[in-house]
Amino acid sequence: MKAEKFIASRLKTKGGMAITLIAISFFVIILAQSVSSGFRETIGRKISAISGDIQLSPTYHNYLGSDDPIPDNPSYLSDIRDIKGVVSIQPVIYRAGIAKKGSVIRGVLFKGTENTDSSLHATIPAGLASDLNLSKGDVFTGYFPSEKLKVRKFTVSAIGEDMLGDNRKFIV
Repeated sequence: MKAEKFIASRLKTKGGMAITLIAISFFVIILAQSVSSGFRETIGRKISAISGDIQLSPTYHNYLGSDDPIPDNPSYLSDIRDIKGVVSIQPVIYRAGIAKKGSVIRGVLFKGTENTDSSLHATIPAGLASDLNLSKGDVFTGYFPSEKLKVRKFTVSAIGEDMLGDNRKFIV
């Protein structure tokens, strides 16, 4: 057998193998990108469900105190309401704190919304309810550190799903 034919036969086989491996690699990359895009979209929807699609935040965002809050009725609020697609505007406040029931304590992020009555109700994730052994109607204590420690009693009004997987640290 001539050397040229031997080398050509070896290159032909390896070339076909390379094309097959490149095709498989492209398929794996496309599959990974598709899965990643799906996860990104799902996580984005869940975060929007918790915090809304658009947030206006103060320039200095401090979860321990309100050093630079946005005013109740800023001058640009009517402009935002006029934007097509805006369904609602809801002011919220986020505050880091501690949730405690009995001897069990957990660091959490409280999300406060406007409340028409003076009682303090909380919707808590199922994981946190399990950790603190809480059910609907139970009372737990919330501690808010700042210049002075603030203590509040909350009544569990609902137990919601863990929006971002095993998220036990977010109280609404």
